[in-house]
Amino acid sequence: MLLGEFRHALDAKGRLFVPSRWREELTGNVVVSRWMEGCLSLMTRDRFQEIADGVRERSHNLEAGRHYSRLLFSGASEEQVDRQGRLTIPAGLREFAKLESEAVLAGVSDHVEIWSPAAWEAYQEQMRGQFEAMAARLDTEIHGRAS
Repeated sequence: MLLGEFRHALDAKGRLFVPSRWREELTGNVVVSRWMEGCLSLMTRDRFQEIADGVRERSHNLEAGRHYSRLLFSGASEEQVDRQGRLTIPAGLREFAKLESEAVLAGVSDHVEIWSPAAWEAYQEQMRGQFEAMAARLDTEIHGRAS
């Protein structure tokens, strides 16, 4: 499970250190892609394949699904974490997420989100005080009832 929050610098080549506690899970080929709220997603190739399979099964006949597929897959790049634990973030994805010299890596269970520090701080400020309300809303959406 990918947990925690880390800040790391990007080097001049757009490489970012992957925290050592995540490297075992993120070995081999990984996928970096555009993600929601203006951040990037980093996940194993297998997890990305699961998402791709689910999107393909449901999206071809739905306009929103086609738009989502286009944005997700065209904005994805298969990469590798090198022996020093660095991951290259392609220039177009760095631009999308407004990454400059530093990034915040947030573990989100089955994937990592990569945020610009300013965007991460703004997101956290926006969400502050809403944790309980979000949990109740999720319970209602998933189970059809409030907790």
